[in-house]
Amino acid sequence: MQRLLAGRLSRDTYRALLGELLALYQALEAALQAQAGAPWLQGLDLDALSRAPALRADLAPAGPPGDPRPETQDYVERLEHLARRKDPALLGHVYTRYLGDLHGGQVLRRVVRRQHPDQGTAFHDFGDDQRVQGLRRQLVQVLAAAPLSEPETASVVAEACWSFEQHQRLFDALVAAAQDARQD
Repeated sequence: MQRLLAGRLSRDTYRALLGELLALYQALEAALQAQAGAPWLQGLDLDALSRAPALRADLAPAGPPGDPRPETQDYVERLEHLARRKDPALLGHVYTRYLGDLHGGQVLRRVVRRQHPDQGTAFHDFGDDQRVQGLRRQLVQVLAAAPLSEPETASVVAEACWSFEQHQRLFDALVAAAQDARQD
């Protein structure tokens, strides 16, 4: 992530990241749609938060992404497992993914536009500042109002931590693969 923020991530590595994120968001958004009536998702505007269509648009000029990396596949399998269980721990992924996108993603959009001007940035675009602020508030309110027991809340927090760590593993693997490719 530091490489991306510093403007030192190649276009190919950034596109690879988008391809991995597409697999993640497709799984997360399918899981959330399947649970749309759950009380712990009440008030969440899934359509406004959805990132899979934007990722597909950003990736379209380069063609479809390849198969997900093992780190991504682990993440997808975890999301699918939570979806099958109808587990409110999915909120941990909502927190990590969407709140991160609504905060840091806005900065990343500017970095990507500056470093790779012809690369699409729809993934990071939620609309104008007022809309972004509104989505942030809505997301925080939904998370705060979710009718969860103490064990469920602990599970959501643990899942958010796992999600963050898994994203870091994925990013590290992408950077390592890019470095290996340069050495070949």
